[in-house]
Amino acid sequence: MKIEREWMKVLICGKGGSGKSSVTAMTALAMRRRDYRVLVVDADESNLGLHRLLGMPSPETIMDGLGGKQGFLANTAALFPDNGSGADWLPGTPIDAVPGVRSDADDSLFLAAVGKIHHFGEGCACPMGKLFRRCFSSLAIGEKDLVIIDTAAGVEHFGRRLDAQADLILCVVDPSWEAFALAEKIGGLAAEAGVDLGFVLNRMDEAMAVAAEGRIGAEAVVTRIPMLQEVFAAGLAGTPLLVVPAAVEAICDRIQAAAPQR
Repeated sequence: MKIEREWMKVLICGKGGSGKSSVTAMTALAMRRRDYRVLVVDADESNLGLHRLLGMPSPETIMDGLGGKQGFLANTAALFPDNGSGADWLPGTPIDAVPGVRSDADDSLFLAAVGKIHHFGEGCACPMGKLFRRCFSSLAIGEKDLVIIDTAAGVEHFGRRLDAQADLILCVVDPSWEAFALAEKIGGLAAEAGVDLGFVLNRMDEAMAVAAEGRIGAEAVVTRIPMLQEVFAAGLAGTPLLVVPAAVEAICDRIQAAAPQR
């Protein structure tokens, strides 16, 4: 009997500067080549360049579309009524109907942003975490659909329980002691959350990768992505990624293998 699979949500995390946004963009482009419809979610309130890597216009954030933080907080009950369904927000919303979403020319790649910090003194990003949980718990993710979430740096998303929305967590690790230590911390937090976890070693040569695997365990590593001038140049200039390294295909394989059965 053929096994059907539910397509899924992948959360990409790691320390600041590790290359989360580049890995997010490369994975989205590679999965689109495998004939998936991919929704990329910018859940980093300080990230300004993800849309440029994807070659797409910047989306209006969901938070801004709801009237900003103050509008969201003032109207939470009206926006997210408790209807007893267990879903918090617009149950059954398809990935191409998320408020403010942008799409590419053939409607196979979509980009949405939860919210951004715009002004001095406007307060913390906690409402954005609340909005994220409510919005993305209710998406209708069909066969051959995929949601990839680019998180803020660090581990705050675990504290907000955002990772409970994911089927797979990918932690991007660059060659630094801090990244290795954070990867170990994330390993423990993912175990507490009960979510599948893999590590992506980014911008590493062989010696660096061996050192990283010694800290976090080679069996947990999904792939090694070498330092590539084309990727570095795109990230520096804010231009679209035109090269997707072959190593990213291993991420795509892991995503497909990790999709929950039904």
